[in-house]
Amino acid sequence: MAAFNGWRLTRAGVVFVVGIIVLALVVFGVIMFVRERGEQARRDEAIAVAEQNLEAQSEVSTSETSDTTTETETTPAESAPTVPTPTTPSAQQTAQLPATGIEGIGPVIILAFVTLAISYYATSRRTARDL
Repeated sequence: MAAFNGWRLTRAGVVFVVGIIVLALVVFGVIMFVRERGEQARRDEAIAVAEQNLEAQSEVSTSETSDTTTETETTPAESAPTVPTPTTPSAQQTAQLPATGIEGIGPVIILAFVTLAISYYATSRRTARDL
């Protein structure tokens, strides 16, 4: 085995370091995946709400224009043009966005990684001491 500044490089030590690096990359990848999936769910929800608002506004405007055309045919001198009232998003009730993330399983994963790291460290120390 090679020695660097008084440190001996053991197979268990190499496995420990590589394992930590791989696990860190996996955790980072899962976090990025969950974040992107949450953002996509929020975008999809916002698009659905915007489409519903657009459909409601178009229905209101078409019904008002049909009402004004029937009024102008019957009494053209007495009818005044009606101005459609704009509907704002704050006036309409919207559903809450879905909650995303790994709230329940996150601490379990972290505890498993810490336990694994401690066991690899203890195995590495035992192996180094026995040599």
